[in-house]
Amino acid sequence: MKSLLLTAFAIFLIGYAISMINKGSSSSRYERKPKDKWNKLNEGDDPTENPDEIYG
Repeated sequence: MKSLLLTAFAIFLIGYAISMINKGSSSSRYERKPKDKWNKLNEGDDPTENPDEIYG
């Protein structure tokens, strides 16, 4: 009986530790970027250009 309780407790601790590790590592991965015009730099676009202006 004592070994069964120790085994169940060990399994609980391992599961809890794994869930804490997974929770901490994936939370920042899926955060949304704030929307502003400077995020277009990552896509290769110049945010300072006005698309309505025609240069000629």
